[in-house]
Amino acid sequence: MTFAERLKQLRKENGMTLEEVGNIIGVGRANIYKYEHGIITNVPPDKVHQLADLFGVTRPYMMGWT
Repeated sequence: MTFAERLKQLRKENGMTLEEVGNIIGVGRANIYKYEHGIITNVPPDKVHQLADLFGVTRPYMMGWT
């Protein structure tokens, strides 16, 4: 599973909107959309860390490495 797929899955499992996730990690909803659709593939490491913390998963899991 890719980062994009994992992000979308985790967001939906947690009942969150693009805007809610964006507000929490300090980016716009458009960026979350682009992350989820693979338009932005070089997600900044600090944002990956924030997303992993938000969803209670590890960074390797968030990146789709495990």
